[in-house]
Amino acid sequence: MKKSLLIRIPVFILGILISSFGVALSAKSSLGITPISSPPYVLSFIVPLSMGTITIIMHVVFIIGQILLLRKNYNPKDLLQLALALVYGRFMDLSTYLLRNINVDSYPLRLLVCVLGVCVVALGVFITLKADVLFLAGEGLVNAITKVTGKQFGHVKIAFDCSLLVISAALSFIFLHRLAGMREGTLIAAIGVGLMVQVYGRIYSALTPKPKSVFIPEHLGEHLVVTIAREFDPLSMQIIERLSELTGIRVYDDELIEMIAEEGDLPVEYVRSTEDVLRKGLLQTFYEQTFEYSHKTRYGDKEKQMFEAQKRVIMRLAATEDCIIVGRNANQILGKGRGYFHIYLHAKPYRRAERSADKFHISQAQAEEVIERADEQRRINYNERLGRKWGQAIDYNLCLDITHCDVEKTAVFLQAAINDFAFEE
Repeated sequence: MKKSLLIRIPVFILGILISSFGVALSAKSSLGITPISSPPYVLSFIVPLSMGTITIIMHVVFIIGQILLLRKNYNPKDLLQLALALVYGRFMDLSTYLLRNINVDSYPLRLLVCVLGVCVVALGVFITLKADVLFLAGEGLVNAITKVTGKQFGHVKIAFDCSLLVISAALSFIFLHRLAGMREGTLIAAIGVGLMVQVYGRIYSALTPKPKSVFIPEHLGEHLVVTIAREFDPLSMQIIERLSELTGIRVYDDELIEMIAEEGDLPVEYVRSTEDVLRKGLLQTFYEQTFEYSHKTRYGDKEKQMFEAQKRVIMRLAATEDCIIVGRNANQILGKGRGYFHIYLHAKPYRRAERSADKFHISQAQAEEVIERADEQRRINYNERLGRKWGQAIDYNLCLDITHCDVEKTAVFLQAAINDFAFEE
């Protein structure tokens, strides 16, 4: 652990330095800046203090806010945020000084510098996430508000960013009689930072060796366990529910969320939001996904912990009762064995979009977006966690195209297939 920290702490500080340089670069473009940096940017035109110094002061205020909100639940370790603020603010001033002689006059060049600044900020954020040591005071305050109010982190993050922008706008109009620090670059930063963090994450995942092992239980199952993986399609859940009624076997889907959270000592909200973004509206989902790094900052990198808990829950269910398990990579967690029947349901995209539009009362185009995002999330989850390609026939006992299937007939067919297969090697 100590050896790990000796590596992670310098990496974390490097991420802080890169982020602060990115903020200075964004400020150089004069096209707007990230929401968290907008108040210091505006105040640097009003008071005789540098943007870095004002950032340090703002972070101190955020730390005080955390202490007042959490009180006895405040972790003294988080006082290290003050040291991070000093490093962050001072290097921001140094970066501003180093960039002082760079002239950015034409709009295309300013736009290029703005985008470059966003990419640099995102790189710094990604590095700090991977180091997983601590979080800056702004994220710490959002975390504290979340704990006290019980609201979802994404909701609080949106409100927090909007509040900072409102404060910056008010200060601009009152003291400068114009709007400073908020232009098209602010929108680019608000959306672009999170998106670029995800891009860096995918590049990192592509360059990182994937696990090759398949999770197989030590003992063959004594119960009938049906796992059903599926593309996003409302019809598939109707079929699964009818199959449960016909066989009398209990379905585990949403119930697994609380079981996994309890097993892994994780917040239920974290498990739910990590594995299912479809419960949210399209715009909200898109915005919160761009700030995925903020959500991870709240909990640290808990994905591995959640996946390990998921494995234990599924293995325990398979060892104790007959059950139908929906998704959660259950087919690979259990592997091929006596009493395990793995099903994959898929359908043509246009039919899934039609059914989704009708089910959720949205347009065909919106339904296509939902389907594409849902399938991509499941594909990434399966590919990265298991090192295998999602939807390969070899991973299942039965792959079924339900493009034009009837719920009742399909459920009866699956029941017959399961009965014929049950407990065969």
